[in-house]
Amino acid sequence: MVYAGTIVKGQAHENTKILGQAFDAFSMSIKGEEIAPTFEEVKKKYGYDDIDPEGWYPLQMSFDTYAAMKKRSGDSLILVSMGTEVINAAKLPDEITTIEQSIRLLMDIHHLNLKDLPEGDGYTNLKVKDKKITFEDHTTFPHDVIYGYIYGMAQRFRPEKTRPIVEREYLNKDEPDYGGAKYTITW
Repeated sequence: MVYAGTIVKGQAHENTKILGQAFDAFSMSIKGEEIAPTFEEVKKKYGYDDIDPEGWYPLQMSFDTYAAMKKRSGDSLILVSMGTEVINAAKLPDEITTIEQSIRLLMDIHHLNLKDLPEGDGYTNLKVKDKKITFEDHTTFPHDVIYGYIYGMAQRFRPEKTRPIVEREYLNKDEPDYGGAKYTITW
């Protein structure tokens, strides 16, 4: 949903679809057993018994799963954990070996796994300097899920003997859900 020219976090545009394989990533994570009952409830709510990895589904199904998990756990950290665990479980190309490559891949994956995105939905302003990456998230995905994805990528592809730090600054500090976020990764 667009609000004053800004993407609203956690509210999918009515036409936006997610690839079944990406939606089913919840069940691949180590949190899969914890997520399974909620995942099944949301699928049934939308009239699906199974998810075809090559099929396209309403993106709002993902957001409803996130919201239900957050409500069920009472803690937004579950969303960070879900995002991180999806990255941990994901099969990624062998040639991805650095944090920078992984963030570029995250940006590309966004457009491969979603279709009919509203204008402006995605990542922008990537800047890479020595041991520092900054970019902006303008997706509709909840902030905590995106933080989990980014944290997961930074940890998975960190150079030996480093401890990456992921910082997030909301672009709309007064109403974070009505805007993106700037991320900085340092190591």
